Amino acid sequence: MKRKRIEFLFIILILFMLSTGCIHYTFSSGSIDNVSTVFIEPVKNSTLQYGLENSLESDTKTAFIQDGRLNLVNSDGDILIKITVKNFKKEPFDYDASGTVKSYKVSITVKTEINKKGIEKSIYNGNISEWETDDISTFDLQNLIDKVSKEIASDIVDKVFSHW
Repeated sequence: MKRKRIEFLFIILILFMLSTGCIHYTFSSGSIDNVSTVFIEPVKNSTLQYGLENSLESDTKTAFIQDGRLNLVNSDGDILIKITVKNFKKEPFDYDASGTVKSYKVSITVKTEINKKGIEKSIYNGNISEWETDDISTFDLQNLIDKVSKEIASDIVDKVFSHW
C-alpha cells in the first residue's frame, strides 16, 4: 500500500515538473515594445501566374487589419515586410481507378523578409508555402488561389509575432 502511494506521488511530481516547463500564459495583447505600425512593400511576382501579387498584398494587409495589434501604414513602419511570390503550381492531386484526375492541388511559395526598424538582422527571412485542393467537379482556380493567399497572409502575421 505504501509503495503504491509513493509511486503515485512520484508520477504526479514528474507530470508537474514536465507541465510547468510547457505552460505559459499572458494577459498581454501580444503587442511588441516600441512597435505599433507595419508597412508592407508592394508584393513582387516572379511567376507566370498573373495577379498573385495583388491577392497576396491585399490579403496580407487585411490580415494585419483584422489582427489589430499593429496599424497598417503607407510608408516607414516600425515593421517592414517584403514579399516575393517564388512559385505557383496547379497540379493533379488525386486520381480515380482509371487514371482520370479527381482533384487538383494549388500551391504557392513566397519569400518573406520581415524587418524591424533600427535592427540590422531580419526578424524572419525565409519561404512560406501553403496549398489547397479542390474536387474536379467544383474546381475554381481563383477560389483556390484566394484560399492559399489568405493562409499565407495569416502565416506572415504569425511570423511577425512569433519570431521576436
